[in-house]
Amino acid sequence: MIAVPGAGKTTMLTRRVQYLIESRNVKPEQILVLSFANASIEELRTKFNTILGADVSRCVAIRTVHSVALELIAKTVRVGKGGAEKMFKRMVADAIRVATRLPQPWKEYQHLLVDEYQDCSPKQSALIAALAKRIPNILVVGDPMQNLYAFAGSKYTPISDLLSGVRTKVMGYSHRLTRQNAALACAVSSKSIQPAKIETTKRGPRPALILDSNLRNQVKRVAGEVVSLLEQQENAGDIAILARTKAILRPFRAALLARAVRTERIGDHVPAQHAMTIAYMAHKVIQRDIKPLTLKELNIKLGQLELDASALNLAFKKLTREIRPGALEGVFAGCARVYTALFVDKDVRRAILHEANRWVPLCRQFESASALATAIRTNESQTPVMTSTINKAKGREWQYVFLVGVIDGLLPIYHALKPMDKGKQQDKLDEERRLLYVATARASHSLRVFQSPVHHAHTRRKFSEQSRLLDVALRSRVLSIEDYR
Repeated sequence: MIAVPGAGKTTMLTRRVQYLIESRNVKPEQILVLSFANASIEELRTKFNTILGADVSRCVAIRTVHSVALELIAKTVRVGKGGAEKMFKRMVADAIRVATRLPQPWKEYQHLLVDEYQDCSPKQSALIAALAKRIPNILVVGDPMQNLYAFAGSKYTPISDLLSGVRTKVMGYSHRLTRQNAALACAVSSKSIQPAKIETTKRGPRPALILDSNLRNQVKRVAGEVVSLLEQQENAGDIAILARTKAILRPFRAALLARAVRTERIGDHVPAQHAMTIAYMAHKVIQRDIKPLTLKELNIKLGQLELDASALNLAFKKLTREIRPGALEGVFAGCARVYTALFVDKDVRRAILHEANRWVPLCRQFESASALATAIRTNESQTPVMTSTINKAKGREWQYVFLVGVIDGLLPIYHALKPMDKGKQQDKLDEERRLLYVATARASHSLRVFQSPVHHAHTRRKFSEQSRLLDVALRSRVLSIEDYR
């Protein structure tokens, strides 16, 4: 089943399971559902719980391809010291050999359903085909144009190339896209994969390409348009800012925070309690209140705080030695460094420090640390405008999408433009096209694409050439142009 963006492929798959159980009297234990990533597994589990109930959905096996591979080889593989990484690399290949010797049917499974099939590697596709030969019925769902993991070895292999007697159907109607956005998605699609025709009856505004003279103006324009939508009582949860990389999103998040608009990155929520704790510590330093902090005191002010009392006080003593009362901006930054050092996990520490650093430039707007803490609490209570890389945005939709940083060097990314073998470069550019295709297909109403010259810190280059991925779209005039240069 090949499904265009917004066709409801995951919903169709969950309804198929419901039909099998309720209308065909198939036992839940006889159904195996596979997907590529843990995130899609969690989405499927949530939907099954909703339509089937927790008791029934618990009996349906919902797993990643890798977890099945690990089960198949678990009894035949011994992992030596330092061998876990090697085992993981060959795990799927070993599982294919084991799968060819499985009884039929395997574990009494009667139905195999695969979601997000386009993200599977050739070996994972071969494993699915081997399992399908031991399970009577198979349904594979995916969209070749939404394969975004070629860098990790993913490559779309039609299941009909691996199994005989496969029927291919297309879910071509999109419940999400307008005709205008669908036309743009098709115009930027990969040249190596012919996308399925997108049918829709929805109409909306024509997608726009906004040209600015520099990134600063682009940031101001996007922030202004987001604030304007919120002033028109649009829901912040219906707005998203997407980019190829996380780095390009940072100035947009900072600009919106300066305008008291909360933003959040998909899959990267950091509780405001951390920033509030840092603000409270800054308040104590400025007030020269160096009495030991107690968890009871912090719980009264900040709610439950999962920190060891002794570790907290050691940090506070270090704080009073290293930081002298002064401007709130400097004190808050110093408190953030001391506080984040309490956390062992590097990723957690980095995320908390990143979130705290977003507030540092805004400290000048507040008369006291208490006022800053109040602003942080107020910001946390708002519905966030979502910011995301295109990869993490796959499978989601918003009414208003701002796609920023669409310029040669960022989208397509600079390392896809380096001199290399023509075939290899075409593969890389095709992956960039699929990224742009996915990004344009996130908008259910308005899509605005932003382009401006960018000074790239990592390569120390200035990217200023129009994105080559938009050439066809501009020639076919599916994009309107707003030039503010």
